[in-house]
Amino acid sequence: MDVETIRNRFRAQYYLWALEDAQREVHENFRLLRKVKHSNLSSLLRWLELHSPKEQTEFFTAMIKHGHRKAADMAGETLNPSEKTLIQRSRGIWMSPTKVNTDVLHQRLEGTWRRCSLKKLASSVREHAEPVFGGDIESSGPHGYRYKAEVPGFIIYTSINFGGRLSDMNYFHLISTPSGEKVKHCISLLGWLGIAQTDWRHLTDVDIEPAAKGVVEICAHFLNAAGSLLRKLDEPA
Repeated sequence: MDVETIRNRFRAQYYLWALEDAQREVHENFRLLRKVKHSNLSSLLRWLELHSPKEQTEFFTAMIKHGHRKAADMAGETLNPSEKTLIQRSRGIWMSPTKVNTDVLHQRLEGTWRRCSLKKLASSVREHAEPVFGGDIESSGPHGYRYKAEVPGFIIYTSINFGGRLSDMNYFHLISTPSGEKVKHCISLLGWLGIAQTDWRHLTDVDIEPAAKGVVEICAHFLNAAGSLLRKLDEPA
């Protein structure tokens, strides 16, 4: 099977799985999304809480269709006018200034903002990640870790990064063939739900432990699903 066929098959499976995972998030009251500290995401979740589970599922379906556009096109699924309206509404909520952003900006200007210790955050992530990824880190540097997991026929790399101009931590998965051909990159929770890439912002020292546990739990969730997703690529089309 050539790599472009593999990419298209994974794209289709990933899209279907994202739709299923969105239903899980709705059923579980946004269990994994609530583990990401990001004031714009918090605003979006507060808005979603005003709606019924059916309406919440409709929102995620629209976002996933938009975010997985090529896979949706392959499935013959397009955005209808009401879904386009939902997306525009959610974008307005996401982009609106939040009190947290304003407060942190003022504290930075006054010199009173105390960002979390990125060194302690990295240490906590490494501690919680060991049961999931094992003790071996594929690579590490001053700004993050890269873990490697092998499944039959594929390699899944997980990068967890610390610090940056806007975020304190972010993560993503990359799937490749053993020969290094990329199958899919920039896989993350908010990404597969069609919202944005996944990062944590405005962390203080009291946020270190829950943020570290959260990112590892979210990574484990995808890794637990990835084996099944990749095995399906060998099934007849």
